[in-house]
Formats: sequence, structure tokens, C-alpha cells
Amino acid sequence: MFAEIIERCARLSADGQGAHAQQLFSQFISRRPIQPQHSAAVDRPIRLGILVSGDPSNVLFTSSSLIFRGGYTESSHHTQGSDIRTDFVFLTTEPDGAFIGELGERFDVLFNAMADADGFHRELAFAVAIEKQTSLPVLNRPTATLGTARDNIAAGNLEGADWLVPACHRVEAETALDMRAAKALAYPLLVRPTGSHMGEGLEKVADDDDLARYVEKFAGRDLYLSQFVDCRFPDGYYRKYRCYVVDGRVFANQLIIHDHWKIHGGSRFDGMNRISWMKEEERGFLRNFGFAYHDIDGKTLEQFASTVWSFLGLDFFGIDFSISDSGKIVLFEANAAMRSFGPEWYRDFPYFKTVTQRLGGSFRAMVRNHVQAPTTVTGNVFG
Repeated sequence: MFAEIIERCARLSADGQGAHAQQLFSQFISRRPIQPQHSAAVDRPIRLGILVSGDPSNVLFTSSSLIFRGGYTESSHHTQGSDIRTDFVFLTTEPDGAFIGELGERFDVLFNAMADADGFHRELAFAVAIEKQTSLPVLNRPTATLGTARDNIAAGNLEGADWLVPACHRVEAETALDMRAAKALAYPLLVRPTGSHMGEGLEKVADDDDLARYVEKFAGRDLYLSQFVDCRFPDGYYRKYRCYVVDGRVFANQLIIHDHWKIHGGSRFDGMNRISWMKEEERGFLRNFGFAYHDIDGKTLEQFASTVWSFLGLDFFGIDFSISDSGKIVLFEANAAMRSFGPEWYRDFPYFKTVTQRLGGSFRAMVRNHVQAPTTVTGNVFG
């Protein structure tokens, strides 16, 4: 039934009837909020409930599947063909005791996939009610997720001898200039709308005139003002590293190298896919946390990641960072809304299959750890 509804919504969207598709979807999940995602490859699987928003504007309909927009944690590819069966739990209203009781009967563990503290504030409040009332283990707890906003992390006193966390403040667009002066933030600054992803709306502003133009463009929005730290390496390139923390263990996930400071997932196809030394440098990071030009070892990175993990209290999340010219780790962001891989990367970066397999194994082990005897995940990405 769910697959048929998705297919109907996809046809409506393709015919220019997006509003009708969203209405149909909303009506269906309001009556049946628990819907199948993936079956398991065993007869007695672990039953995992994935908490997601019931807002239809957060999804895209295709003929064969439901695609979630930015702000979610990837999880589906980590459980396919395994001993874990997954179902969506769509949250549309404040859950009552009967619904929370039903979750306790149908699942062994819950996973909160709504990772954007800004974009899912309403739905996360619903998830918090579940977290507080259910006896089930809840991974990536909603209460912890609400603490992952950029300004909250910046105010968390996380700096250490070997890393720094740039200042970040949330402001209404119309007060940005006054806030910049009041907080003594020095130009250049990074500015972005709250709830944005993949570099959407992210700009570097050099002075008050730049900031005023940005504010005019995003009037009425809340913004993040962040101190810009120039992390250009001696060879003239910028690097964005990503690691994942899974049940407290640190896994190297990716490194993107580019000649522009604004790096996102698509940047690896703007040169890096054709340059062999960049790929080899990424492989070095994935193998043993190797860093070019800087004397930073895996132990330092693990201490940094452990500090962030202790503050956030999440079970599965990513950390984006780079290295300053003084050799310090610079935190960009830390949350569970990061893409851990892309199948479209495999042709140009075949070693990502190993990355995906290792991260998927750690995700499954995490789920098992919370419903049965602990399963140990060892080694780095390439083991």
C-alpha cells in the first residue's frame, strides 16, 4: 500500500500536481504513520523504527522510492540486506500514550533521523515526547539533536590545545550588522541561513557593505554569523576533512581538496576526480588519518572527536573540519545531517566502496549493541 501511494504521488508531482501529491501523502501517513522501509534477510530480525518528519514538503517522490531532503541522517543503505528490518515512523502530531505504547510493541530500538535542529524543531519536540516516555533505546536522541545547532556548539567551550571552534552567533537578518559590532566579530565572516545545507546561501562577507547586501537578500530569515578562519594549505589548496563518530568510535570518511574555500560534496567532481595526487592524499587520510603538511596524528584527531562526542551525546554523526596555518584542527560543523557516501562517487573513487561497507557495518553494530550483547567495532576505515 505504501509503495502504491508513493507511486501515485510521484505521478501527480510529474504532472505538475505537487500540492495534490503532498495532500494525498499527508492524509495517508496521518492514518498510518508507521510504514515499511526495508525488510530483513533473516526470519527474526532486529526491528528498527526510523523517526522522520511527516511534513510532505520534506520529501521528494519518485516512482520507486521516497527521497528525503537535506537535514536527515542517511541510514537506509546501512541496513539493506542485513538482520535489521526498518520501518519509517512519520511524526505529524504530538504522540499520545497509545501510539508510544504501539512503538514499544513493534520495535526493538528507535533511531531519530531528523538531524537538523533548526529545520525540524517542531517534529523533534514530538520525538522528545517519545524519547521521554518509551522504554525502548533511542539512538541519536532528539534531546541531544536539539543541541547540535551551530551557535550552541560554538558556545560549548570545546576548544583545546590542538583545535579551535570559531565563534558563531544566530541572528535575525535585520540585526546582523548590530550583532556583528556587539560581538566584535572581525571580517571576513561566513554568513548562511539557518537550516541550510550543501553550502546553500553560504557566503563570505568582507565588510559592512557586503553584509548589508546579504541581509537584504535574506530579509526575514534567521542567519548564522561565523568567524572565518583561512585554512588554505601551503600548496594553495583548501581541504575539508570528514570523520564519523559511531558509538564513540572514530572513522575517517572523506577528504575533499579544492582551490576554493567553499567546499561541498560536488566539489570533488570539479577537478579532484581527475587528479591522482588528490585521490592518493584522500586514501592516506582514510587509511591512517594522514594529514599533508601538518604534524597531526590519529590520536589528536580521536581526542578532538571524543571532545565533540562527549558534548553532543549523539550515537552516529559526522564532523567536518580542516587545519589552520598554525596547525590546529578547525571545527566547521558537527551533526548527523551529513552525507557519508554517494554511489555516484564509485566510478571515479572506487575506494569509497570500502568506506561505505565499513561505516555500514559500524552502524549495524551500533544498533545491535543497544538491543543485545555488545558487538565490538575495531580498526579504522581500511582496518
